[in-house]
Amino acid sequence: MRQYRENRRFAPRGVSLVEVLVVIAVIGLLLALILPAVQSSRKRARQMQCSSHLHQIGVALHNFEEAHREFPQGSESTFLRPLLPMLELSALVGSDGRYVSNVASLSAPVLHCPADPLAQNCQVSYGLNIGTDRLNRLSGDWPYEYNGFIISDRRQARPSDFLDGTSHTVAMSEHLIMPVGTDPRRSYWETVERATFGEDELLTDQCEHHRTIMIPSSGFGHVILGAGFYDHLLPPNHFSCNSGEQLVPPSSLHDQGVNALFVDGHVRFVSDSVDRNVWRAIGTRAGGEIHGEF
Repeated sequence: MRQYRENRRFAPRGVSLVEVLVVIAVIGLLLALILPAVQSSRKRARQMQCSSHLHQIGVALHNFEEAHREFPQGSESTFLRPLLPMLELSALVGSDGRYVSNVASLSAPVLHCPADPLAQNCQVSYGLNIGTDRLNRLSGDWPYEYNGFIISDRRQARPSDFLDGTSHTVAMSEHLIMPVGTDPRRSYWETVERATFGEDELLTDQCEHHRTIMIPSSGFGHVILGAGFYDHLLPPNHFSCNSGEQLVPPSSLHDQGVNALFVDGHVRFVSDSVDRNVWRAIGTRAGGEIHGEF
């Protein structure tokens, strides 16, 4: 009998329900602490990778400029073509200088922002800065001349054109791929009042405060290997509008901002809350604006 009691004294006992609940609570607490940090780390990594892609495009831009003494032609369908060999994407172009027949199904990761899950194959997540104005649109002359990084689709920009300084003028920024009928940042809104050529402030006010219900436009999508255009009238991640004229801010799925490639090749993250005057100043190449740090 004594031996039996001694064996019972040292026999392992089961785990109580209270102990199980305590362990579950501790695991839950650890997950609650760790998961946001992991998600934040992943977002940061995607933002940095996106910045790296823009930087690679910037290096290609300057390699092209060193060879030709000017930047590529400012047409959304042709701008990136001469840069492809410098981005290790020569396979997208045939011996005749045209895109290969299956180009739409080929992959070009450097042209994607990894934070945009809809960017794939040869779609481009980045747009060209046209500034804040079409300089000769009131006269009706064509092609329009822009006051941003792009001058026109027939006149290439040169470093000497950037009187504000290449380190103070944005060349490219992010723009979400735009299938119809999804995230509002991927679509165009109609406004209550239509704006005509030259009425930038009217269009800006209408787009900010007087939008109608969202009417996605199927007429504005991403051209295969086309960089597309955006402007500096409204800060990043505001809505885009199509109301006689087009107003297209840059957009991304990063937290509160976009990556921007400046003409001198450096990349900077610009907040959605950037001062509007500063945002417009860094969007023009020769506006003579003075702006501080941002």
